[in-house]
Amino acid sequence: MGTDGSAESIVAVRWAAQTAALHDAPLHIQLVMESPPASDTDDPPRPAALLRVHEADEAIERAAKAAEAAADVVRGIAIGTEIRTAHVATALIERSRSATMLVVGTRGLGRIRRVLLGSVSTAVARDADCPVAVVPAEAPLWDRAGTHPVIVGVDGSTAEQAAIEVAVTEASLRGVELIAVHTWGAVEPPAAAGIDWTALRRTEEAVLATSLAGWQERYPDVVIQREVVRDRPQRRLLDRSRDGQLLVVGNRGRGVLGRLLFGSVSEALLRSVDRAIVIAR
Repeated sequence: MGTDGSAESIVAVRWAAQTAALHDAPLHIQLVMESPPASDTDDPPRPAALLRVHEADEAIERAAKAAEAAADVVRGIAIGTEIRTAHVATALIERSRSATMLVVGTRGLGRIRRVLLGSVSTAVARDADCPVAVVPAEAPLWDRAGTHPVIVGVDGSTAEQAAIEVAVTEASLRGVELIAVHTWGAVEPPAAAGIDWTALRRTEEAVLATSLAGWQERYPDVVIQREVVRDRPQRRLLDRSRDGQLLVVGNRGRGVLGRLLFGSVSEALLRSVDRAIVIAR
């Protein structure tokens, strides 16, 4: 879990703590201060630098307390903290090599180091070695009585299986249904002439069925709803996410009609959703 001490990042801390508790897994909170410019002297730290360290200590303590309170709604878990001085995105990506999931917020307003979507969050979502959850400030926390589903984008590529695994696991732990969305046929009118839409829809339904094969048997407790929709993937997934608690997509895909390529659909969704979104590797 990466934090910067801002109020917005605390929302992501709470979400990460509850998700870790649902998995009965430890949570590691990391605050990264950007490396200061190199100095050619051996002068002691300036007062401003000492204040920065003091702020970091307060921020990490605030994050740990928020995490503990959020996790306790589910169960108590081990919570560790770390303050590093490094390049922010690089440090978080390094941490992803030993993590089950990496969580960041969409933006931060702290004086220590802002985590702006389009820089750190996007770089981490693109390059991390594990699934990355990006949590907007508006994202709701898990609720025992909540029924909002988990949404997963399915495009027919082999890479999508990682997204389905994350999505069905989260749906099972949260006790909600999973809605698998597959889009098709989003082409401009000139290119649509002569297309047999009925046959194409049957083909796309078969694509979704193949993608989900075996998952219902592995997770019999999860109700899996299938949606095959003629629409653009970004528009449909964004619309569907508003009724869900979590959106899961792959970081890239090979499907012709509904590709989830990072840098296009996935990145656009990162900038648009007001629910937690997981980019699965």
